[in-house]
Amino acid sequence: MMKRLLLASALLLTSFIQAQSILGVTYTPNAPLECQDWTVDVNGELPALGWAIINDTSYITGTTIFLDLYFDQVNPGAPIIWAYNHLYTFSPGSVPAGSYTLTVRKISPFQGQITATNSQAVVLGQCCPASSDFSVNTATLCWNDTVFVTDLSAGTTNVDWYVNNTFDHAGTGDFYLTGLTGNVTIKQVAIDPGCSDSTEVSVTVNPKPSNGFNVIQSGTQYTFTATGSSAFSYDWDFGDGTTDSGPLVSHTYAADGLYNACLTSSDMNTCSADSCTTINFSTIGLEENTESIRIYPNPANNLVQIEGVSTTDIAWFNELGQRIDLLEEASSHDFIHVYDVSALPAGIYYIQWGDQAEKIVIQ
Repeated sequence: MMKRLLLASALLLTSFIQAQSILGVTYTPNAPLECQDWTVDVNGELPALGWAIINDTSYITGTTIFLDLYFDQVNPGAPIIWAYNHLYTFSPGSVPAGSYTLTVRKISPFQGQITATNSQAVVLGQCCPASSDFSVNTATLCWNDTVFVTDLSAGTTNVDWYVNNTFDHAGTGDFYLTGLTGNVTIKQVAIDPGCSDSTEVSVTVNPKPSNGFNVIQSGTQYTFTATGSSAFSYDWDFGDGTTDSGPLVSHTYAADGLYNACLTSSDMNTCSADSCTTINFSTIGLEENTESIRIYPNPANNLVQIEGVSTTDIAWFNELGQRIDLLEEASSHDFIHVYDVSALPAGIYYIQWGDQAEKIVIQ
């Protein structure tokens, strides 16, 4: 009877030990591993009566990294076979650079018996003491913004900086960049006598919106025309407390004086630029305009008739300041000009002759 009990106990113990399995081993991040933490993920099965991994340890022998997992009974009454998942993390530099075989072993508490193994190749890169790292204040800027660079490097004072692959300066510490445009790549190289580490950051610097404009005076009226792209928005300040918007505007000053007329040009990225000029308006000796023209109806949706004398051609512009070709009707003559506007999209247009311009609304 005693022999049978001993035999049964031995068979049960053997089944427990054989149930200590390793079904899979993975590690992250993927090889080659550099100077960083890397974690081994082991999964498998444990036997009956609540066995669990109670300890782990690692060591290196030659080109083999051993990771030993020890198990014991900690929770009586658990299912007969149950899955486990165990994580083990190696710290940066804990294993020298090189190619290794990572061998994971399951070890039972009974005489230190190895019950399962799993081996695979692992490649570890050089762990450089010099660590490159920096940040910028924003990834998208306007032409007149400043790029602030915050140096976060560590492990060395030997640092080189590059802007668009061109050497800028050497040394640690924060700094700023101005006068950039377009897509800009900033690169930092932290250097150690035996190795180096680098980091790149890209920023986009939007160009300066074109902010020039022309001014034409006719009597008491001034016509302001922006010279920039139709993609911009334009805001005008005439210096007398009144404002307007659009690429082509007209304004009449009510009193003699000096006025600071300014244009603000803005692009779709809310980047803007200002331009100003001084208007010296005086009614003294001001001659009446000899080119008198009447436009009607206004607003219009079919035909527009322009009556009067003009020594220059009559030109049509859309709200973006772009000239449009609009032919006169056959009934037009020297003093009456008729235009069919029924095909024009609804909006605001400008009619210019000589040094004058009038706004018309097409419905």
